[in-house]
Amino acid sequence: MAKLALAVLIAALRTMQLVNARSGTTGQKLADAMDEAAEPLVEILTRKLEGKTLKLKNPHPTGALARLAWVVGRLGGWDGYVGRGYEPPGPIATARGLIRSDAIREGWRLRQDV
Repeated sequence: MAKLALAVLIAALRTMQLVNARSGTTGQKLADAMDEAAEPLVEILTRKLEGKTLKLKNPHPTGALARLAWVVGRLGGWDGYVGRGYEPPGPIATARGLIRSDAIREGWRLRQDV
């Protein structure tokens, strides 16, 4: 039971770390949440998930945890809009995005090993 509780706690902490970093005000670096070798993957996903308008571009600088939070939110189903009734990605969208992000990152690692 303790191992299960620990696994749930780790998942919740990862999710809430990204939810808190989504605004970019924490100043955290990408390396605080994931391996720096995966930064090119974050940039590839950013280009894939960005829209054509300025509002649908990732507003956070390269190497920031907020940039990863934006990508994870988009992978979790967030539409990318903020303001005028639109909310930033919450814990549920972030958790869903983390699941997809982890699967994509695992595929990325497998591809790198070939």
